[in-house]
Amino acid sequence: MKNFKFSSSANGKVFRNGLYSTAILAAANSKAADSAQVPVDYTLIKNVKKPRGAKPGMVIYVQYKTVYVDPTTESKAKQQS
Repeated sequence: MKNFKFSSSANGKVFRNGLYSTAILAAANSKAADSAQVPVDYTLIKNVKKPRGAKPGMVIYVQYKTVYVDPTTESKAKQQS
């Protein structure tokens, strides 16, 4: 996966579905879980750096994209199944 362009091929659909599912899961488990639209950033692993001496979990990332998701869709999907 060298780029993040969504295509109409089967691989593009799988990537897009996986991205949105993961973003919804991240948003549902965040402090913004009660919000209607939660921004979730994503990037390639090579663009993520941990500064020396930083606290655990603190990272800096560059060249990212943002997807906006509704975290309540995750809870609705659980209720229906």
